[in-house]
Amino acid sequence: MSPHLPGTKPESLEILGKILPPAQIRRFERMHRISQCVEVASNLNARHLYMEDSELGGQLAELLKLLIREKAEAQMEHFHALEDAGAINAGRPFGFAEAPNERATGAFLVEWQWLPHGAAQPTVGSLSFEVDAYHKDDRGALAELKGLYYLLEHKQVHGERRLGNGVKLCVSSGAIRKALAKNALKKTMSGKTDKAAVANAATFLATKYFEATVEVARWPVVTPKSVVPCEEVEDLGRQFDRIAIDCPLLGESVSLSRHAMHRYVARIDQKRDKLDESDLSSVADARWTAAWRWFARIFPNPSLVRAELLPKVKAKFEAKYGKDCHYLHFQDAGVLLVVRRDSVGLIVATVIRLSPYEPLIVLPDYMVGQGLVKGHLHLSRK
Repeated sequence: MSPHLPGTKPESLEILGKILPPAQIRRFERMHRISQCVEVASNLNARHLYMEDSELGGQLAELLKLLIREKAEAQMEHFHALEDAGAINAGRPFGFAEAPNERATGAFLVEWQWLPHGAAQPTVGSLSFEVDAYHKDDRGALAELKGLYYLLEHKQVHGERRLGNGVKLCVSSGAIRKALAKNALKKTMSGKTDKAAVANAATFLATKYFEATVEVARWPVVTPKSVVPCEEVEDLGRQFDRIAIDCPLLGESVSLSRHAMHRYVARIDQKRDKLDESDLSSVADARWTAAWRWFARIFPNPSLVRAELLPKVKAKFEAKYGKDCHYLHFQDAGVLLVVRRDSVGLIVATVIRLSPYEPLIVLPDYMVGQGLVKGHLHLSRK
């Protein structure tokens, strides 16, 4: 059996002989690629093994990890290729059976490729990490999103400081494409998927990389230009990755919610009123890219200052957004940002265009003739 499994250690084959029935062993003997072994081993009923022999079940889990690692090192799988310019493929993750008592997390190998504009052959690679057992459903899609986050934010395969414009993301999970359906995002700020975990994990693509095209693609066979060795990346815990922008005024990084991006495009960029600010289906995708760049510019800007709400307004806002909020006034544009703290960190909850007819914040007092009046009162009378 060893000639058919290049790189597999003898002790691994010995464990297989203990675990698999004779018919399954004969199937392994007919295999010529490690990927096939991983596929079969992943389908084994580890839950049953753990009930009968926990030590044997643990050996199976370790063996599957070994097979996945050997597969990555051998680079024997097919790689994705796309004819479209600037595309990233994050392939279907290879997972292995997890323990029934959820002591073990799921290990995934996500294969990817990057095909720059005008290139005939892609650069390919793979990422190895684990997904916390807390995520019981749609773990393959979550692993795929984790891989995309690493490639775009940390590895920056598409270029430094680039956003989603001109980038096509080809994925294997239809849930990811549904979570990022543009028309639905523009109308309701949420995609078409009913999988909450996938929607939350895809927030970074629905904000910073909104303009990127997301499609479900297959894996055509192609010879890669270069192969990046398998990279061990940080495991996916209970919290999903979130992109943040440094804010010197608050001394912390601040993330952007979908709601804040949507409200900026509607209220500041498009200058819409409350009656037509919800449906932005007619607005170009590029305006979300411009929105992200606007936030990235104003957070370090000295014109961004803390604001004090008027007493009646403060009570209303605290009831809606909570008491642990920061209110930031960007004076150059007459914009108020509501920044609240959630379980992960600071996040912009919404964006408000200030109006002299509906005062919200305390402004510096003005001299009017020989008298001193409150700034917000004088402003509303102009």
